[in-house]
Amino acid sequence: MSNDLAFWRPEGPITGRPVDTYRRLAQMEPVDGVAELSAEAVKAAFLAEFSDLKEEGPALLGPGFSVIMEPPLRAVIVTCSWKLAARPDVLGKILRAGREGLGCCSFDPQSGAYRDPVTSG
Repeated sequence: MSNDLAFWRPEGPITGRPVDTYRRLAQMEPVDGVAELSAEAVKAAFLAEFSDLKEEGPALLGPGFSVIMEPPLRAVIVTCSWKLAARPDVLGKILRAGREGLGCCSFDPQSGAYRDPVTSG
């Protein structure tokens, strides 16, 4: 079993609820107001937090999680092992990579929790 976290970068107003945006992005549909991300930027953000990250094809593999980077990359979906619930340090690094490293909002489709991007200033 797994638990997902989703990240996307707003580049303007997004209409609708975060769950609706997530569902559309998970189906690889375009969403007005969501920027496309580069695989290089995603890899760099996660490498900044996880030096032991492995790359296998379009996937990044970390300790108890994976990130699939299939273009067009409008959302970063991180699939986490349920065991990560007991590892707040790893979850914190994943959230930092997405929210600070990529400038994305985060969404937890299991709980509906949504967080705006971390902005400097």
